[in-house]
Amino acid sequence: MLSNSQKYALVMSINFLKSSVQLLINPLLGLQSIVPPEYFRKLVLLEEANNFGGLSIDEIYCHQDLIIYLANLLYDINLNEQDIKVFWKNLISNKENQENFNISKSIDGNKLMAVVTSLITSAKNENSQKN
Repeated sequence: MLSNSQKYALVMSINFLKSSVQLLINPLLGLQSIVPPEYFRKLVLLEEANNFGGLSIDEIYCHQDLIIYLANLLYDINLNEQDIKVFWKNLISNKENQENFNISKSIDGNKLMAVVTSLITSAKNENSQKN
C-alpha cells in the first residue's frame, strides 16, 4: 500500500511523463504535410479535363514533387502575380532547386503556379471539411 506522499509523487511523475511526451510529439505534428500527396492525386483526377491551364498531365506528374512542396510552402501565404513572378524566377535560378525538382527553364512558371494555387485551394477545402 502506498502512502499519500508516495501516491502524490507517483501522480506527479506520471503527469511529468505525459507532459514530456507532448513536448516531443507536438513539434513533430507540426512537420506533417498540410497538403499530402493524396490531395494532388485527387486534384489531378478532378481537373484532368481542364488541362491545368495549358500544362499537360505528363508535365504535371513530372513536377509532382515540386507542386506538392510549393503547395505546402505557400499554403498560408497570399501572393499576387508580381510576387509569384519574383518567387518563380528565384526558384529556377537556383541550380540546386533545378536538380532536386527537375525544373527546366522551359516550363511556364505561371502555369505551374496556377496548378499550385489550385492544389492549395483544394487542400484548404478538404482541410476545412475535416474540421
